[in-house]
Amino acid sequence: MKSVEQEQQKPRFKWLAVVLGVAAVFLVGGIVSVVEHAEQQRQHAAAMDRQRQEQVALEDQRREQAALEKQRQEQAELEKQRQEQAALALEKQRQEQVALEKQRREEAALEKQRQEQAELEKQQREQIVELWKVDKAPAITKTVNPKYPATAQKANITGKVFV
Repeated sequence: MKSVEQEQQKPRFKWLAVVLGVAAVFLVGGIVSVVEHAEQQRQHAAAMDRQRQEQVALEDQRREQAALEKQRQEQAELEKQRQEQAALALEKQRQEQVALEKQRREEAALEKQRQEQAELEKQQREQIVELWKVDKAPAITKTVNPKYPATAQKANITGKVFV
């Protein structure tokens, strides 16, 4: 009896084995498909991460370049200001030198004028003028209208000469 029953159950087992085999194939195929899909998702996520990192790196690089450019512009502006200040300082120094030189010339001219004045005063003190009494006042014998040189006229130099 067992053998008949066993014989009757064999096709069922075969059929069950086939169904289980097919189910196992589908299950393995599904698992492989899920694993492949997960791997694709992981690769895609990794690619997206790399792309984001590259974008962040590019953005950082752009920011750094912009900062460097701004720094270069600021340095150029500072250099320009320094040059302008140096030029102003040189111009001021030159003007001060010109003013000092003018002041020295004026002082030298004043000193020369003082010396000439002192010399004239000394000569006037040293001159001995003879005085004598006359009976008759002197009279003008001849008058001449002087012709002043053009340079004296331009310089407004005027005066009288008595002989």
